Amino acid sequence: PSNQAVSSGSLATFTANATSVVSPTVQWQVNNGTGFANISGATSTTHRFTTSLADNSNQYRAIFTNIYGNATSNVAVLTLQSAPGISTQPTNQTASSGGSATFTAVANGTPAPTAQWQYNSDGLTWTDIPGATNNNYTESSLLPANNGWQYRVIYTNAVGNVTSNVAVL
Repeated sequence: PSNQAVSSGSLATFTANATSVVSPTVQWQVNNGTGFANISGATSTTHRFTTSLADNSNQYRAIFTNIYGNATSNVAVLTLQSAPGISTQPTNQTASSGGSATFTAVANGTPAPTAQWQYNSDGLTWTDIPGATNNNYTESSLLPANNGWQYRVIYTNAVGNVTSNVAVL
């Protein structure tokens, strides 16, 4: 079987096959941190189920058995992915002309999300800030014209994206 990465509540599918002169039976097992145990009713070469948060990081394997003995498949790991969620929103900043202002946000998700900061200077158009791909963004050498500019960050991963609240300079 191969490792699987899916969202909680979606289907995970593990497949394993074995060949022999005498067809083997199969029994899937799961290790949820306490050792491998048989999964009731999982006796097909494909084990498919709807995931829940409790399944994250579980290990799965298949045991094939016939009159000549048994063979154990490799172990496959289930990783539950989650869309980004922002745990720390950026806040409004006050700074002097010539100074700098730092905006901070934090997001979580699996896989870890990437960040892209944006600014809005006209109240209409959001523009990506080149290289602003961390949790912190510092606007330096501020001018009076920067007064009222808006900043936000978009976090993205394989599951989705989320946009932060707007912070004003």
